[in-house]
Amino acid sequence: MVLNYKKFLEKNTYHSMNDLYNLARQIKDFTYNNDVQPTDYFKSIVETKDEFVVNFSFNGDKIYKIKKDEVKNHDIEISVDEAFYNLDMLFNQIQSYLHSFNIQQIDESNGSFNKEIFIEFYHQLCKDEKVNPIPIKFKLVGRAGGCLVYDNGTKIPLHIEFDINKVQDIEYALYHEFAHQICLIKYKDPGHGSKFKKEFNRINDKYMYGDLATNYMKKILK
Repeated sequence: MVLNYKKFLEKNTYHSMNDLYNLARQIKDFTYNNDVQPTDYFKSIVETKDEFVVNFSFNGDKIYKIKKDEVKNHDIEISVDEAFYNLDMLFNQIQSYLHSFNIQQIDESNGSFNKEIFIEFYHQLCKDEKVNPIPIKFKLVGRAGGCLVYDNGTKIPLHIEFDINKVQDIEYALYHEFAHQICLIKYKDPGHGSKFKKEFNRINDKYMYGDLATNYMKKILK
């Protein structure tokens, strides 16, 4: 029996095209949710209607075009295992790079910000709004002081991140990300459109400078 090149690649591989395609989706979701910026080795990943295009440098410059039934580097077909290995190494590098910046942003010794009470305040908001709380993390945030991380496929909220060194108004930032959480739950909408504005204004008007918020903020910023 004679196999063409594509059939040969499919027959002699440890990974399937589905494995590779799912890995590309993981990288896309991770870089989007964590606002990963371009580096020397990671340039970009773009999802189109039928493929992922990954531009990166690992053992040379590469532009992978990954479809559900083929993978090419610079428009030349390559093996699934080779592509999977390089993308897996890239993903590990991205995660390691991000982890190195996920340092504690709060100097707890100065007592200027009480993260436990801040989280308690968030849980009280969730209770009042009948929303299940998600984890809050204090870490470096790429472009802003706050970020709601969610699953790009299911639009399920995963956790909220705050960079205390960048946030000017932590109460406002909390309401902002909380409004995003509610919009994802209600409408599967992560954007800043009319639904977000409606929810944010409602939350801001309901809680900002109210007794609940005032009492908590005095303890948080003690």
